Amino acid sequence: MFFMIIIMIFVHWQLRWRKRAKANDYLLCLCCGYTLEGLPEEGTCPECGIEYCGQDCRMVWEKFCTRTHTPRPKTSARKMDVDQVE
Repeated sequence: MFFMIIIMIFVHWQLRWRKRAKANDYLLCLCCGYTLEGLPEEGTCPECGIEYCGQDCRMVWEKFCTRTHTPRPKTSARKMDVDQVE
């Protein structure tokens, strides 16, 4: 039961940040999440003082918001044994 609550909190957190990033055109501070809309393309975050580049912020937030889970390729035990011999 506790594990399910932790998963629900994590999913809620992730959806909230994705929604917030999309609403702000993916222009959020990478350190504190402060909205950087209306500020210069490069500068210092007024909330945490970290230097930012708008293009980098957009790239990271867009990648976070559009990522999907890709399963790992399956490897058989036999293939792993052959790889270890070589």
